[in-house]
Amino acid sequence: MKKIVVFVLVLLMVGLTYFAKNKEIPLFDLDSITKVCFVVDENEEVSGETVECGRKKFVYMNLEEAREEVGKIKFDAVQFYFAEEDLKNVLAEMKAEKISSQKVQNVDVEYYYSPLFQDSVLIEGKKVNIQIALKDGEVIAGLPLILTGY
Repeated sequence: MKKIVVFVLVLLMVGLTYFAKNKEIPLFDLDSITKVCFVVDENEEVSGETVECGRKKFVYMNLEEAREEVGKIKFDAVQFYFAEEDLKNVLAEMKAEKISSQKVQNVDVEYYYSPLFQDSVLIEGKKVNIQIALKDGEVIAGLPLILTGY
């Protein structure tokens, strides 16, 4: 009996870990996204407008192309581009909690934490996994951070 209980618990933990790590990013479901950028290793084969930066590549594509590629490639970060008017919906969809904000030149930069994403970085001693840059009515949302600049 103990073996069966242990087996079920191990199976449950493995299953939960699998689903937690492979949970889809809800932003791919939003039609308001105008552009997506995957940050990948230099050897990763991905089609799209590519900018090489050291050992990384920034691969830009439209939302439909990104939806097709997301399950096929290994990426370090992903960035979404959309209009500021959609920001509230995006943050609600990601269940994001604001951690801090700052102004960098003419750009408002905000840091959030979402329980939907496993990867995070520490900023001011708090977990952050979404960085938002707002400038001139446009938004860049980086998961976990914006790596291409803003």
